[in-house]
Amino acid sequence: MAQTVGAVGCQALQQVGAASWYGEQYHGKITASGEPFDMYDFTAAHATLPLGTIVRVTNLNNGRTVMVRVNDRGPFVRGRIIDVSYNAARILDFLKDGVQRVLLDFEECQRSDGRIISQAEAMPANKRLSYRLKW
Repeated sequence: MAQTVGAVGCQALQQVGAASWYGEQYHGKITASGEPFDMYDFTAAHATLPLGTIVRVTNLNNGRTVMVRVNDRGPFVRGRIIDVSYNAARILDFLKDGVQRVLLDFEECQRSDGRIISQAEAMPANKRLSYRLKW
């Protein structure tokens, strides 16, 4: 008999630091999630968050906010906490600056076996498409 391992709890977390963006140079290349990078999608690279995690990114300079899905690993520049897609950076209004101080809001969930998963993974499969974060 298969054992069911479910989420035992999620907690809201925040992270503050520098964000950068990536675009045309990586457009179409395969990300850590296995999907092609689309610079016009709202995605991001993060070093440790589970792939699939939904993150609200707030530009601390102007208050603009966008939701992104972590589908890649990075950034690989010391001192940065997230790389967002071209389109996310456009909405956040830091294309010209290249790097911006941001606030990340996300949920991290722990399964009963201790594994950390994204809130998207914690949702039952039949509910994932309709799932929306409540901020």
